[in-house]
Amino acid sequence: MVSSKGDVEKGVQADLQFHIAIVEATHNTVFINLSKTLYEYMEDTIRATRRHRLSDPLRYDDTFKEHKEIYVAIASGDQNKAKQLMEKHIVQIRKELSESLLCTPFQK
Repeated sequence: MVSSKGDVEKGVQADLQFHIAIVEATHNTVFINLSKTLYEYMEDTIRATRRHRLSDPLRYDDTFKEHKEIYVAIASGDQNKAKQLMEKHIVQIRKELSESLLCTPFQK
C-alpha cells in the first residue's frame, strides 16, 4: 500500500488484496468462497471508497494508518483489537460515504 501512493489502480489492488488476505486468514471456507463470489463488488466498493477518501491527499495517510493498525493487531494475534479496529474502519467508511451521498445532488 505504501508504494501505491499516487497510483490509483495500484492502490485499489493493494487495498483489495489487503482485505482478501484478511478473509483468507480466517481459514473459514464459507467466508472465503463468499468473498470470491463478491470479488467484483468488493473491488467496486473499494474503488468508490478510495475515490471519495483520497480526494483529499491528506486522507491517504489516515487510510494507510487504519490498515496498518488492523494488520499489526492481526499479526500480533490480538483478535479483539483486530475486530475492534476493523469495525471502526467499516463504520467510518460507511459514515463518510453516507455523508458524501447526502452532499451529492441527485442527477436525473
